[in-house]
Amino acid sequence: SGPLRSRPLRCAASVASGPDHPRSSGCRRLHASVARIVARLSLVRNVFMAAIPMPTLLIVDDNGSVRETLRFVFDHLGFTVVTAGNGAEALAFGENNPVDAALIDIHMPGMNGFDVCRELRGRVQASGREISVWLITGALTADSPRRAVEAGAIAILGKPFDATALAVDIRARLAQPPPGREPIPTDPPH
Repeated sequence: SGPLRSRPLRCAASVASGPDHPRSSGCRRLHASVARIVARLSLVRNVFMAAIPMPTLLIVDDNGSVRETLRFVFDHLGFTVVTAGNGAEALAFGENNPVDAALIDIHMPGMNGFDVCRELRGRVQASGREISVWLITGALTADSPRRAVEAGAIAILGKPFDATALAVDIRARLAQPPPGREPIPTDPPH
């Protein structure tokens, strides 16, 4: 992962219609919007990469498009990103590899995100490590926040969410000492 490179963009209609598709004003607006997002991601990534080492983020979602989109975004925000398509994959990876934080979709076949969160946190803590988990969903229900807290999640986020703000939140959380440990002083006592 290096700096973002500018690539020609084509809207969905031009991809479907081929190179003879006239550029509509909608396509031009879409291209301009994507270019602004890519520029913002590059700027934020450069700031993060200069200030803090790259934490490892596990993204768990059964939707491949969501996984790859989040991988792209968080990779460019300065994270080392690994993905899993279901709870079993996430648990196997998290148990055997250091992971700093996780984004877990709630609605997945097999284990739901609440169960994956609870089990992943338990396994990681049993190995003497800590992990911060954020749950994500496209279908937030009235009892989802309560269930997220019970599972040990930091928060539950509705899709779509602001990835840049979440990246800042993840980094701030990782900069805090684990519960029960005193912060390391920055200046020696006088």
